[in-house]
Amino acid sequence: MGENPRHLPWRVTDVFIVLAAYALLLYVFLHLRVQLFGSIANTDPDRKPGAFLFDEIVDAGILTTLPLFFVTRVYGGKISEIGITLDNVLRNVILGAAAGVLLFGAASGYDIVLSVVFGVADEHPYHEMFRRSSSPAGSGAILFTLLVLGPFSEEVFFRGFAYTVFRKRWGISLAVVVSATLFSVTHFSTAHFVLAWGIGAALALLFDRTKSLLSSIAAHAVFNVASVSFSFLSS
Repeated sequence: MGENPRHLPWRVTDVFIVLAAYALLLYVFLHLRVQLFGSIANTDPDRKPGAFLFDEIVDAGILTTLPLFFVTRVYGGKISEIGITLDNVLRNVILGAAAGVLLFGAASGYDIVLSVVFGVADEHPYHEMFRRSSSPAGSGAILFTLLVLGPFSEEVFFRGFAYTVFRKRWGISLAVVVSATLFSVTHFSTAHFVLAWGIGAALALLFDRTKSLLSSIAAHAVFNVASVSFSFLSS
């Protein structure tokens, strides 16, 4: 007799368990930090860039470690199963960078339509933070978060882990839809829900094609670079 599907690894519920555990651990960390060191303004990298960067490193570390724990310890699998591999590095990075440029072009068009047609102008909180930053150290901390910590940790969870789980259970089409929806509800604002969904879907398809997180990480990072650069130049 085969195993009961409910006892097999790669359960859909595990995605939400990881997400809940991430939120809980991050809350506990922030609470303990305040209790031990007092209030530190995480939203003001100019004032305390070291504290801001430390918070972001812990945030990214939790979001990365939990999926890796499930894959390697709970499932007994390999990290290559969620796209952490060095196969075809150059090809995947170039493909990802090209995808990031295309995503930025699409996002720019979306923002123009949103602004001109609906009179809505909004931007990612970190983009606004960088545009307003007057401290080199603060700007550096924000850039490191946008270019390294954010793309790596988010791709490990949303594409490497969540998308892989959904794909194994439901197939490509539904996995793209659900993983993109999960990505969009945790990003940007209500006005940018559609944009975030499109980005999430595109990154999921890119990851599915290459089977490597290098491609989606590169696309994510290039998109962030282009977005921040445009935000800075237009300020």
